[in-house]
Amino acid sequence: MNYFSSSSSSSSTRLFLINLPDLQLYLKHISLLSKFILKIKKLKNWNKSITFCYDKLFSEIKSIRLN
Repeated sequence: MNYFSSSSSSSSTRLFLINLPDLQLYLKHISLLSKFILKIKKLKNWNKSITFCYDKLFSEIKSIRLN
């Protein structure tokens, strides 16, 4: 697995581990979501569409975590 590590500049060093393939997948979903939101803002009922889109995104992320 590929991991990204980062340390803070405070007195205690912190290590953040992020699985890069998962991160790339999340970023792809967020990018697609952003494009979708820009398109649906032009629609009349865009607020409902955004809610649906966020629900769909989070359900996909949940299913990824479970797998």
